[in-house]
Amino acid sequence: TYRMDNQRNHSITLTNRKDCVLTGVTKTVLTSPDKIIVTSVMGDVVVTGKQLRMTSYDEKTGDMSFSGEIDGIKYSASKTSLVKRLLK
Repeated sequence: TYRMDNQRNHSITLTNRKDCVLTGVTKTVLTSPDKIIVTSVMGDVVVTGKQLRMTSYDEKTGDMSFSGEIDGIKYSASKTSLVKRLLK
């Protein structure tokens, strides 16, 4: 979602632990059936679960939606890039 000053907002909407909508996504790092990792304007977001699948992603607006059995959503606290840590 874009604000008037072109700064993106970030939000997470989770419905019944099955459907999720993220806004403010700047990059998709990983999508797999048990983990989705994205970079948002507020940092890296790691979603864990089962049978996860991305249902839509609009790179222009930063809106992403996915579904599955969602077990957890966590922000990465590390200053090191998540991509660099994954490639080690």
